[in-house]
Amino acid sequence: MIRWFRAVTILWAGAFVLMLIGLWLETALHVAAGSMFALYAGKRVWNSPSVVQSVYLIPLVLAAGVIWWGLDLSLHSHEVGILYVHGVIPYIRHTLSVLFSSEGVWFSLLTWLNLGLMGGIVFVLEKRQST
Repeated sequence: MIRWFRAVTILWAGAFVLMLIGLWLETALHVAAGSMFALYAGKRVWNSPSVVQSVYLIPLVLAAGVIWWGLDLSLHSHEVGILYVHGVIPYIRHTLSVLFSSEGVWFSLLTWLNLGLMGGIVFVLEKRQST
């Protein structure tokens, strides 16, 4: 019982930190994951090119769009300027309002769906390759 309580507490703390840092962290995560997926996809296509492996382009194109959207959303909301000029509490209020706005929710949803798509493609193709 204590293990579950500790795990849930850590999960909620991590979710709060994700919300606190906001869109910058999600965009950076997507850049890192997209870069790693591009390296993986490039290696796979280079070693055995086929038409089936063009499926790698779908999440890469989607990642480029989501990364651009995240940067635009973060820069448009001037999050860093609010932190510098007004302090931490107004920054938290603003970040939460942007993160839970309709555009912020759609951005987060698309980010995590694309990360899941990347992971799913790697898992399915690795599973298929090993059998």
